[in-house]
Amino acid sequence: MAEAPAPVTGAPALPDGIVAVVKRDCPTCVLVAPVLGELERSGVALTVYTQDDPDFPAEVGTRRDDRSLEVSYLHGIETVPTLLRVQDGRETDRREGWSRPQWEAFTGVEGIGADLPEHRPGCGSLSVDPNLVDELRVRFEGGGRRSFVDGPFTEAKELVAGFWLWQVRDMDEAREWARRCPATGPDGTGEIEIRPVFEAADFGEAFTPELRAQEERIRAEAAKRQ
Repeated sequence: MAEAPAPVTGAPALPDGIVAVVKRDCPTCVLVAPVLGELERSGVALTVYTQDDPDFPAEVGTRRDDRSLEVSYLHGIETVPTLLRVQDGRETDRREGWSRPQWEAFTGVEGIGADLPEHRPGCGSLSVDPNLVDELRVRFEGGGRRSFVDGPFTEAKELVAGFWLWQVRDMDEAREWARRCPATGPDGTGEIEIRPVFEAADFGEAFTPELRAQEERIRAEAAKRQ
């Protein structure tokens, strides 16, 4: 049993009934996909949010695309599959992973997943993936919708409109500054790309005396044109 956490301020409202959060790239989610179909056919008010494939699970008709991970992140989903019980738009309870006795008690439907193992642990939610969590935190908790994107730009429609130069200790401090930046769009959304700027000392021995002399010559020529 998992305690229902308080959702982050501004979290999207959830539909009443049973809400399941899954991803295709999880063996346990694939295992229980037929069970979700059983629940829907039994009359359970079921809504499935899918993190990585809007067509998964095919056994369920009421699927919602959560590839942005907005629902998963703002509702504190740490494991998939997770079942949520929602009443009057508020979560009242949740279960993580697959356990037939727990799912039967939680949904009120007996005999589900009869051909499955009785228990199976879940997988890590994409919303807590170490490679994504910093971006999600800035996007959804930074006082506006902001995200980090990798450069360089590959499409002509993506234009650099302006920039700041920050002298910081590391990327963590740069992200803290990014959280303070004003959003760029009229709807309070925007994207901020962070790129490190390298100095000569960062290249070590690779920055040979010849290259150093070349850089100094270019700097001197640029100064004359100002």
